Amino acid sequence: SEGNFFDLSRQTFSKEVKTILLVGDIMLDRGVEDLIKQNSIYYPFQKISHFLRGIDIVFGNLEGPIINNPPEFPANSLKFAFNPETIKGASWCNFNLFSLANNHTLDMGKEGLEETKEWLKKYGINFIGDPLSGSSDNLDSSFLRDNIIFFAFNHIFPFIAKEEETIETIKIVKSLNPDKFLIISLHWGEEYKLINSSAQQRVAHKIIEAGADLIIGHHPHVVQNIEKYQGKLIFYSLGNFIFDQYFSPDTQ
Repeated sequence: SEGNFFDLSRQTFSKEVKTILLVGDIMLDRGVEDLIKQNSIYYPFQKISHFLRGIDIVFGNLEGPIINNPPEFPANSLKFAFNPETIKGASWCNFNLFSLANNHTLDMGKEGLEETKEWLKKYGINFIGDPLSGSSDNLDSSFLRDNIIFFAFNHIFPFIAKEEETIETIKIVKSLNPDKFLIISLHWGEEYKLINSSAQQRVAHKIIEAGADLIIGHHPHVVQNIEKYQGKLIFYSLGNFIFDQYFSPDTQ
């Protein structure tokens, strides 16, 4: 039942969470894939791995599916697909949680999404988020470790989670787990805008009022502003973490 799914209070984990690192969009196709082929599967992560090692939870937004023999998209393609080998690099530098709640997860269809989950399981990386829904009836949509709960929602066309559904899910989760710290990842906003929109702010405030303790945003591909509302932080966009958008300092 919904109540049993959302009541995470009885789950226990052996290691206490002391450190969390949250990063932005990760895209391992196009120009990034070219660099991987020229160098190694570890290349995108080599100069940052020492920042990630030793962190209990390292979280990012995985901006595309992982499939065997991904197609060769044109250089300017807005569809992505990642070779499974590239995920070895992410695992190697200590990524252990990805959001799949974004507008590129289904670039290779539902079959591609299911294959993505299998590859992540193989490399020991947890995942959260359904790109099609703001509620859930399976454990893929949440991640709990110690006293931290993560949920992820996609609010970007064409796979938009309903705002009311998102808010209701957060209310239920918080009511059943009042002592846990609830982190909400949102794929939302306007690309390349340095300041959040009024629509983002309205939704963010509702989410905080529903029980979220921290909001982290993805999709704009630039770092946006930070707001404190009712004592809770809202990071409207964490920007790009690994991407091939070299056309401006803001996207880098």
